[in-house]
Amino acid sequence: MYASTVLIVGVIAVLVVLISRNTGAAKLDWVFGSTNASLVWIILAATVLGWLLGVATAATFRHRTRSRETARTDRS
Repeated sequence: MYASTVLIVGVIAVLVVLISRNTGAAKLDWVFGSTNASLVWIILAATVLGWLLGVATAATFRHRTRSRETARTDRS
């Protein structure tokens, strides 16, 4: 219990330092233009997008492998 508490506090501390050190703006170039955004928001958006793509990939993989296993058992 203490180890998990220390780990959570450590992760929160790292996040606070990451946010405080990356408050500057950066230029984002898109296909049809560009925008300025804070580095914190860019990092957060990339993290959330990566997490969502990982969840979608895992769900797709799980669905495809289960459907093949179901088809094999139906033939038997």
